[in-house]
Amino acid sequence: MTLSLKGNSSVQHLNSLINQDFFQNHNKVLDLSLVSFTTPVVSVVAQILKDQAWTLIKPIATESKQYLDWILNGGYQDAFRYIKPKIVSQKEYIYKTNEAFDKIFRNWLSEETASDLRYSFIELMDNVFDHANSQIGLCVAAQKYPRGDRIESAIADLGVGIAYSFQEVTDSTALNFFKRGLALKGTSKPDRHTGEGLSSVLEWLKKNNCEAMILSRNHVWKYLNSEETIQELDHTAWPGTLIWFSIPKDMEFTLTEVWNDLNLGLDQSDIDDLFTPP
Repeated sequence: MTLSLKGNSSVQHLNSLINQDFFQNHNKVLDLSLVSFTTPVVSVVAQILKDQAWTLIKPIATESKQYLDWILNGGYQDAFRYIKPKIVSQKEYIYKTNEAFDKIFRNWLSEETASDLRYSFIELMDNVFDHANSQIGLCVAAQKYPRGDRIESAIADLGVGIAYSFQEVTDSTALNFFKRGLALKGTSKPDRHTGEGLSSVLEWLKKNNCEAMILSRNHVWKYLNSEETIQELDHTAWPGTLIWFSIPKDMEFTLTEVWNDLNLGLDQSDIDDLFTPP
């Protein structure tokens, strides 16, 4: 059997993963032949599995095949459209993503959206190193779509998953712990994190009616068409956590406004402080 992605959007690519059992792929083959448009989801999945010595079957569509070759093999790079999928193996390397972000996206986004998005990148990547115990660190990719005035990003790891980052979790309680991991102050390590990062990012995305999905082992969170759903599968969709979101270039509500709604007592200075490497 092979693991396959298909379709022309991130939602379709993620649904492909949801509908398959990752661990039923005994041949370590990723079939991308039916991918008609390469997205950040395809990029991070392909990059991670390529680094894990998987064989990639490339897209049949010429443009998608060429694009995948470019981003995985270091050939032509459109420096004005995307952050090439990158493995971030150590926490101190997170801040280099900010440099890539500034180079590609900052002048295209509104100032507040650019600042909030950089905060979101850092929080989501920090979570991997603080909670996931991922053997590779993480892989992150982002791309802007000028025709649609939006940006998509995907961040993936091969960690324990959101639910299983809690020591007291059992198989029968995993769904509740997955929900807890998405909730405000739902951290598995309160001595190291406030639990406000992931939840406030998700609230920011929802308040602005963005689209987002999380695959975390056998759990799925979706916010699509202004509807939030949580699902527990009987199989593993992704052997870690994969987060994807799509946002407009100018968000109506800022993270500071979301924090105020959540009574977190945070403000713009907290965002500014986060951009200074330790």
